[in-house]
Amino acid sequence: MPDNTTSGDPLLRQLETTIVSCDLSQSVQANGKKTKKSVIAPDLPTDPLLEIVLHDTVIFPEGGGQPTDTGIIKTFRDGIEWEVVQAKRHASRAVHYVRVSDGNIDAAIAAFTPGEKVVVSLGKKGWTRRYDHVRCHVCIFGMPSQENVF
Repeated sequence: MPDNTTSGDPLLRQLETTIVSCDLSQSVQANGKKTKKSVIAPDLPTDPLLEIVLHDTVIFPEGGGQPTDTGIIKTFRDGIEWEVVQAKRHASRAVHYVRVSDGNIDAAIAAFTPGEKVVVSLGKKGWTRRYDHVRCHVCIFGMPSQENVF
């Protein structure tokens, strides 16, 4: 079962997919400790978060020094757009951390019933963030190494 179609098409901004699972997040807030593989992650809201796994996604999870994408998941059932504040890789799956801004956790969990169809997208803000990271990545790896300069 694929979990990240962006690895095949990094320019894809939106995708219709299916919900695999939904759980209430305990917390993804960092403990302040910086590690070798730490990346710049967006500040997380104090609102409750859901951990959503989708069959496919266009939202790159944090990993390998690459910062996380942010984006939107729109549920078909009610047409509500939910903010994805962060994505992380757990095992081979991309977990989307979705903000529950109104605090109604039960309604949010009901909106993300496994098997339901959703549209996952980067949105304008998420695309701008990804494009900035792509440009930086190209600049860093496009520069000659010091070995080749001297």
